[in-house]
Amino acid sequence: MAEALSSALLLSVLNDFPEHERRPEPEVRGFDRAGVMARTRPEQLRGAVAAQSARLATETDIDSYEEVANALEDIRRGDAVRLDLGDPLDVRIRTLAAETLPPPPSRARPPGVRSADRRAGRSPTGRPRPTRARS
Repeated sequence: MAEALSSALLLSVLNDFPEHERRPEPEVRGFDRAGVMARTRPEQLRGAVAAQSARLATETDIDSYEEVANALEDIRRGDAVRLDLGDPLDVRIRTLAAETLPPPPSRARPPGVRSADRRAGRSPTGRPRPTRARS
């Protein structure tokens, strides 16, 4: 194999598109990522993805959750990880996903709420401002 497989090459295999639009991106900035992946032995590819997943979990601190740490250890050993509905790992992943996604914007304005009221909790960039108690 001419190119060494770096786990960093796999990070952006799927672009940040809505789930129904996600598709593999075969080439990035002239680099044939799909070709490298196609020429890589499956066990080496699994190892690279496992290592990258473990690093990402450490960087985001989700490996501090026991169920995530156990799943990462299973992946490191090459064992399959079951993700059954309602299992602790499933609940943790769903909880983390729900906490990271902003709620969809409400188009309906409740009676008595003005535009200024809706903007009050937002910074000029549109990000939420921390709430502070007024003295």
